[in-house]
Amino acid sequence: MFNEYLTETDMQIVQESQKALRKIKTSKDYQQKSLLETVQDNFSKYDKAAHLFEEYDIVDFEIKSNIDMLYYTQLFSKLEESEQLESVQKLLIELTKSVKDVYEITNLKPEVYGAGIDYKILEESNEIVRNKLSKKIFEYLDSNFYRLDPEKRKKKYFNESVEISKKLITEGVETEEAIEYSVKVVVMENLLRKIAFPFSIWGRITNLMESEIYSKVFDRDRLIETVERAEKNIKAVAKVVAAAV
Repeated sequence: MFNEYLTETDMQIVQESQKALRKIKTSKDYQQKSLLETVQDNFSKYDKAAHLFEEYDIVDFEIKSNIDMLYYTQLFSKLEESEQLESVQKLLIELTKSVKDVYEITNLKPEVYGAGIDYKILEESNEIVRNKLSKKIFEYLDSNFYRLDPEKRKKKYFNESVEISKKLITEGVETEEAIEYSVKVVVMENLLRKIAFPFSIWGRITNLMESEIYSKVFDRDRLIETVERAEKNIKAVAKVVAAAV
C-alpha cells in the first residue's frame, strides 16, 4: 500500500538507501562510516545542488564562530551596563549553539559573512579587525537604513515590523518611536541572519526546509524546528542591538 503513494524518484531513493544499508552492514568500514554520511551520499545523487556545497567541519565552525563574535563585539560596543552585557553574552551563547546545530543538521560548510573576510582576520591586530568589521556593518546599515528616509523605511519594513510596533504602542510607547525602533529591530535581524547564514547558505537551508525529497531521507521537521530556534535567538539579540544603535 505504501509503495502506491511513492513516485518513481521516491522509489529510487528508498531502493538506493536500502542497498546502502546492506553494504554498510557487511562492510569492514562499518564502524568508521556513520549512517548519516551514507544517507547523505545517497541523497546527493538526487539533489542537483548538493555538489555546490562543501560538507560541515567543526574546525570551520570554530573559525566562523570566532569571527561572528568579533562582529557581535562591534555591534554591542555601545553597551556599557554590566547587566546588559551579561544578558547579551547569554543570548549570544544560545545563538551560537543554535546556528551550529543548523549547520550540523544540513551538513553545510560554515561560511563567514562579508566579502574578503576569512580566517586571516583572526591574525590581525585589534585595530584592523575593528576597522574591517565596522566597515562591513556600516555598509550594510547605510544601504538598508541610513540612506532611506523615514517613509521609505516604513514602506520597506512595514510587514516585518508592524507586530513589534503594535505591541510597543499598546504598552504606551509613542507611535513614531515605536515605529523607528521596530524598523531597527528588523534591520538588525536581517544583518544577524546574514552573519549567521550568509546568502548562499540561507538559500540552501530554505530550499532544504521546502524539499520533499529531503523529507524522504532526513528529518525535515527537526531541521525546521532547529532553524526556528535559531531565528528566535536572532530576534532576541536583534532587539538588544536595535536599542544600542
